[in-house]
Amino acid sequence: MLLALILGPGSLFLLLYLSPGAGGHSLPSPLLSDGLLPLVWLSSLGLLLLLPGGRHGVAQPEPARRPEGPVPRPDIETAGHPLTGQGYLLDKYAFTRHLARLVGRNGGRGHLLLYVDLDQFNLFNTLYGLEQGDRLLASVGEVIRRNLPKHSSLCWHGEDEFVVVLEHCPKDRAVQVAETIRQRVAELNTRPLFALTLSMGLVGLDEFDGDISAALNAADMAAHTAKELGRNRLYVACNQPPEMSQRLLQVSSLSELSDAMQEGRLRLFCQTIAPLNPQRDEPILEILLRAQNRQGQWISPGAFLPAVERFGLSLPLDIWVIRQCFQWLHGFPPEQRPRVSINLSGHSLNAPELLELIKGEYRQQGLNPARICFEVTETAAMSDKDQAKRLLRELDELGFAIALDDFGTGHCSYAYLRDLPARFLKIDGVFVRQLERDPVNQELVAAINAMAHALGKRTIAEFVETPESLALLRKIGVDYAQGFYLGKPCLLELHGQQEEQPQRVEDLLEAVPCAA
Repeated sequence: MLLALILGPGSLFLLLYLSPGAGGHSLPSPLLSDGLLPLVWLSSLGLLLLLPGGRHGVAQPEPARRPEGPVPRPDIETAGHPLTGQGYLLDKYAFTRHLARLVGRNGGRGHLLLYVDLDQFNLFNTLYGLEQGDRLLASVGEVIRRNLPKHSSLCWHGEDEFVVVLEHCPKDRAVQVAETIRQRVAELNTRPLFALTLSMGLVGLDEFDGDISAALNAADMAAHTAKELGRNRLYVACNQPPEMSQRLLQVSSLSELSDAMQEGRLRLFCQTIAPLNPQRDEPILEILLRAQNRQGQWISPGAFLPAVERFGLSLPLDIWVIRQCFQWLHGFPPEQRPRVSINLSGHSLNAPELLELIKGEYRQQGLNPARICFEVTETAAMSDKDQAKRLLRELDELGFAIALDDFGTGHCSYAYLRDLPARFLKIDGVFVRQLERDPVNQELVAAINAMAHALGKRTIAEFVETPESLALLRKIGVDYAQGFYLGKPCLLELHGQQEEQPQRVEDLLEAVPCAA
């Protein structure tokens, strides 16, 4: 052991070194690493900890009710923030290690996670400034600390979020603690234009088979549910009710999607949109996205797209699809490139960078925009009508075609439809599936088709699954059909290798009567 004392004006330096494992003694402090206790500067101003590897942080005198757990280590993401100097707060690194120890002892039984999210904090920063926002966060953190039971640990999780682990705490007691915190934080508010409220989520630490990340994600999802229910409340998700299981499934599917993209298991498929008058029109390939799990099974987009949209990741996924499709088209001689239709999410329609990216990609690959269609759902086109109309008009002016998908199930007005630069209307499959059995749907499809033609637009019927439906669509005068009866999706790179497919489609069309 090496001990050195250095005296200076108003201060004392202490350097202590213990050889790792010397004499069989265990290290006495959680800050010890490889036997080195950081240099400690004691003065009237407080403590300065000089950590190995250049890390440093300021620790205030220990509060009277400091929670048990590891001593905070400054987090790179939060360095310099006023909250990093609060001695009662653990950073993410220390808090996660503390949770791991709790789980390692008995699986986390008896311990609860409380996720606390300050509502509309960005609005507060806008109204009163970032400095006042930082002060508000510090005040909220102090209120939470003062109202926690013994053996609780508090973590500032970044931005406007805190996480608490309540050790050996019954659920009823945790609910009381959360309600007290909610009321006390509301009392802090003195601003006339801002309601100071909290959305909180409560989960059991033992419900996730030792997966700390899953437990934190579940607590976050529970707090998000509280926001969706109107804010200023606690959502208890202990024992995972069905809606929480669905949210956890979304988080899990998003993680699987990310892994699939990194490992090359995200693939493009295509399905033929067949013209019902082949002498006039040519086929279009709709580009579809599929993920493959590690067992080689294909996962439909319905399993992961809800999570992608929920967490705002639609744009990067759409960009990936566009780039992959454009590169595939570039591999064909210009005169042999097929027509394709690519789906765009509603979130992507609101991204100003999307248009510039599409411009750069198709020009780089030397593609003809007239051979490319972009599909948007009727709901997406209505979510922000001005922005959607602006983007779609710009794409139309560049020469791209636009298709309005799932038409008939949204709330698109005739006036908006008239002004929207869509060349195609895709009639929702709910009206087309087993069309021959439903006279009402036959009338609706005929009305949609007549209206679209009056507006100068072409029609595509989805979910065509029987020859009888196909015959009725030709009789009504629909322009294109798409569905399993005409062809199932196949891997994009395999398109064109199935020589019998075009002849099969023509044979199917010959078997049903043409429109009068």
